[in-house]
Amino acid sequence: MTYPSRVVPQITIMGVDVTNYVDLANSRIINVFSRQISTLELAMSDVGSLGILDWQEVIFYDTATSTKLFAGYTQTGNIKSVCGGTRLDVSPLRCADYSCLADHIFINPVEYVGPITDKVIIADIFSAYDIGCDGSTYVQALQTYPEIQWSRQSLRQLLDLLAANANAGWYVDCDMCLHFFFQENGNHAPFGLSDNPDNIDLVNVFPVGNVVRSLDGTGVVNRVTVVGSDVAAIATPILLRMTNETSLAAYGGMYLDGVISDQDIVDLETAAKVASGYLDAHASGSTTFTMDCYQTGLRAGMLIQFESLAHSFNGLCQIQRVTTGFKTGGYAAYNLEIGPYRQDLSDILVALARRKSLGEYTTEPITDDRHIIFKTVDEVVNNSNVPQYDDELLFPVLAFGVYKVTVHMIVVDQPADAGVDYTVFGVGCTWTGVTISVIGGSFAPTDPYIVELSGTLTVGGADTVVHFCWAQYAAKPHDTVMKAGSWLQWA
Repeated sequence: MTYPSRVVPQITIMGVDVTNYVDLANSRIINVFSRQISTLELAMSDVGSLGILDWQEVIFYDTATSTKLFAGYTQTGNIKSVCGGTRLDVSPLRCADYSCLADHIFINPVEYVGPITDKVIIADIFSAYDIGCDGSTYVQALQTYPEIQWSRQSLRQLLDLLAANANAGWYVDCDMCLHFFFQENGNHAPFGLSDNPDNIDLVNVFPVGNVVRSLDGTGVVNRVTVVGSDVAAIATPILLRMTNETSLAAYGGMYLDGVISDQDIVDLETAAKVASGYLDAHASGSTTFTMDCYQTGLRAGMLIQFESLAHSFNGLCQIQRVTTGFKTGGYAAYNLEIGPYRQDLSDILVALARRKSLGEYTTEPITDDRHIIFKTVDEVVNNSNVPQYDDELLFPVLAFGVYKVTVHMIVVDQPADAGVDYTVFGVGCTWTGVTISVIGGSFAPTDPYIVELSGTLTVGGADTVVHFCWAQYAAKPHDTVMKAGSWLQWA
C-alpha cells in the first residue's frame, strides 16, 4: 500500500466546486467528541465572484475514497480586500456541521408520563418539529424515565440534557442522521496506533509521533446532591444525595462534592438515575494523550487500540478530538486527542439500557446490582417506641451476601419533640459501619426533615428478607410520619 495516503479534495458551496479557491495548507477540520459539532476552517482567495454568504451548504469530499469529510453550513468569515482592492480573500471562512441547526430549533414545554425511553422522546420530537434529519435509525435507548418535563429550550439543550442523564454522546453525521449512543455498533477504528516500530505493519497498526500524556483531576466528583422541583411536600428541593463509595475509597475518604440543579427533575427515581450516571462519569481523573498521525479514517468517538512504549501504555482508547490539516502534495495530517476507554462505564450504561438499576463497580467483578425502592404512601406511628417493619421498605438477600444499604427518610414529627428510632433488620444478619446524617429540611412542627442511614449488612447462612424498622424514639401521643418518597437502596 501507499503510506501516507493522499486526500483528493473536492469542496463545494451551494453545489458549486470551489476547490481551486481554497488554500488547503491553511485550512483544517476540527472534530470534537464532547461538543457534538465539527467545524471547518477554510482559507480562500479571490472569492469575489462566489457570492459567499452565511448559511450556505458546504461539503468537503475526499474523492480518493468517495467519502464526505465534512458537511454543514457557512457561519462566519473575514472577507478582506487585498492587492489594492482588486481581490477579495477570506481567512478563515468558518463552517459548522449540520448539528448547528440544533441551536436554532426551539422545543416547546412538554411533559411525558412514562415509562418512556430517550429514544422514543427523540423520535417524537424530530417528527413533531419536522427537523429534516433522521432521528431514529442511529438512536439507542439508554435511559428510561418514569416521567420527564422541560421548559422551552433549544434542540441542542434538550439533546444535551438527555445525553447527560444517560452518559451518552450524540452528533449529526454528514448524511444528516442523528447518532445518540453509548457505543455505536461498528464504532471501532479500522486500525490501531503505536510508537513501537516492531508492531507497526501499515495495515493493522500505523505510526504516531509527538506523543504527550496529560493528567487532569479537576473534574472528579464522588458525592453529588441533586436539586430539583419540590416534591412530596419537602420543604427544601433537595431530592437526594448519592456517593460513589469506590471513588471515595480511591481518594482516601476525601469527599469531592458536586451539585446537579435541574428543576425538570420532579421525582426521586429520575434523580437517582441522574445522580448515578453523573457519579459514574466523574468518579476518577482523566488521562489523555495527544499525537500526530498520517492515516485517514479516524473521527472523534471511535474506539482505537493505542500502544506507547515511551509512556508504558497499551490499551483501548476513545478518540476525543481530531484536527485535520493538509500538507503540500495533498497529504492529510491528523492531530489526535485520545483517552483510555472505560469498560466499567460501558457495562453500567449497557445495564441502564436494559432498564436495570446501576451497579457499584469496583476493581473486582460486580456481584449484584444497585437497587432502589420508594415509599408510595405515608406511614404513621402514634404513641409507640416499639420498632415496626416499614410497610414498603424491604428487600430479599442471599445467604452469606454482603450489602451496602442506605435508607433516605423523609420524616414529619408533630410537634417535632419525639424523634425517630430506626435500624435495618434481617434474621441472622449483622448491621455494621452505621452512619447517620441529616441532609436537608426543617425540624419545624409541620415540616419534614431528611435523614440518611447507611451501613453494611452481612447475611448469615440462609436467604432472608431485610426490613427497615422504625418507631418513635420516645412514645408520644401524636403522629410521626414516614413520608411517601422516602427510599431504600442496596447493592
